[in-house]
Amino acid sequence: MREAKNLGIIVIAICDTNCDPSVIDYVIPANDDAVRSVKLLCRTVANAIIEGHEGEVVDDEKIEVREFPIPDIEEDTDAIVEINYASICTSDIHIVKGKVPRAKKGIILGHEGVGKITKIGNGIKKFKIGDHVSINCITFCNECYFCKKGYINNCTKGGWEVGCRINGTLAKYVRIPMADASLNLIPDPDNDNKYSDLDDKDFLLVGDALSSGYFGMELGNVKSGDLVGVIGCGPVGLCTLICGKLKGAKLIAFDINNKCLNYAKRCGLANHYINPKDFKSEEDMMKKIGEICGEQKGFDCTIDVA
Repeated sequence: MREAKNLGIIVIAICDTNCDPSVIDYVIPANDDAVRSVKLLCRTVANAIIEGHEGEVVDDEKIEVREFPIPDIEEDTDAIVEINYASICTSDIHIVKGKVPRAKKGIILGHEGVGKITKIGNGIKKFKIGDHVSINCITFCNECYFCKKGYINNCTKGGWEVGCRINGTLAKYVRIPMADASLNLIPDPDNDNKYSDLDDKDFLLVGDALSSGYFGMELGNVKSGDLVGVIGCGPVGLCTLICGKLKGAKLIAFDINNKCLNYAKRCGLANHYINPKDFKSEEDMMKKIGEICGEQKGFDCTIDVA
């Protein structure tokens, strides 16, 4: 039987943000958008894991695939998750570009994923081995001042740890600290008919993209009937629009990329769709927004997810 491997995408050199811009451009070309960069990372993972091209190096050796030991329990509050699906965030690109000062060189990227728990610490109370879970992008204790206020990103014991300061989800296995708070249980389809046609993949966005959109609506105190502008119709923007629909808001979607804007339109996620580039002047665009807002003269909330 072939021995289990833990291949992961690793940052082996982080750009100095004060260095010559041409050096940064060489890592991720300035004229490439996030979608192309994401595809680059995806292709690296696919080559390494599916085709067996282990150790493929891309982008001047700034990212590569390496084999790591399978992680083990380090604290009683840890859990080990075997990743079934993982997604890639533009924040991963930010790390490679040197835009995240707290990031550590040499860690596996990725903070989004779903999978099955293979091992737990003695302090874990909410989960058991074999549970399927989604992973929160933020590691948090749920006990400190900031966590109790709902600002888990400022957790005094955690924050953005996974894929930033400790090995992340772009691997076969990942260690999740403070797992009772930092994991979400995926319902067992065998025990609940409501989820019989769903699998782990359907919960992949819960830990970051979807929750980010929902958090934006919560921070904006969005209520039914509110006028809400959503700037950006990428994956997080789409999730934000979905959450706005759940709130009953009247949504105005903005994007300078018609491909993204039209996708949101085909999905029927907003009431109005605006590409600022379609207007001859800022005044023309503001006139259009004014027509939408009417007597109110502005949005109740604007969420920037561009």
